[in-house]
Amino acid sequence: YKVTGVQTCALPISLTWNPIFIDASSNGSIGYSIGNSIFRPKGKDDPTSYNGHYLSIWMLQSDGSYRAVVNTGINHKEPANSTIWTSPENSGFEKNISKIAAADATIGFYSLAKSAGLGKAFKDHVADDGVVMRDGGLPLTGKQAILGHFKSDSSKIHFSQRRSFLQAANLAYVHGPYKRVDKNGKEIENGNFIHVWRLRNGKWQVAVDVAIAIPATGK
Repeated sequence: YKVTGVQTCALPISLTWNPIFIDASSNGSIGYSIGNSIFRPKGKDDPTSYNGHYLSIWMLQSDGSYRAVVNTGINHKEPANSTIWTSPENSGFEKNISKIAAADATIGFYSLAKSAGLGKAFKDHVADDGVVMRDGGLPLTGKQAILGHFKSDSSKIHFSQRRSFLQAANLAYVHGPYKRVDKNGKEIENGNFIHVWRLRNGKWQVAVDVAIAIPATGK
């Protein structure tokens, strides 16, 4: 993989994508990119296309290159046509000299999501420029849009306690399974999640939240 340019897979199908948001840890060890994607089942000339957004996590290699270690995405009907790159204005400023551990600082978020739901969890922990991705809709961008979306959601999220967590200076990511339950505790959805956490002004915040539900299988 490359970070720059439009990417196309080598199979008969066609998958093109381009980054529109990039950030990296202050020590350069890990980074992530968000971008548009267009999938064509029968190749680049196929008139049938599916739009989406993706999240890729990148890790610095010993030869100085970056390689994708995690990649996921969502589909949506609306066109994804932005080509403008952006990055946070304060990217790389937070050196985390105090070595604040993301895994410890984020316990409150996962506990609140389980007991009170994502709306309240995001209120306390999502970044002002946070991004939330769910299949079937455009990404939610910004704290106010995220809180508005989850305001009337009474479900609660149980994130697996056995999570894979990796931190480098002021950036961290975590992934694992989750399940969503209704107000009576009945499971209504399960799948896998990826969270990107960013340290800002001494506080770890959710920068990106992606949840991919596993389709229910009929009996």
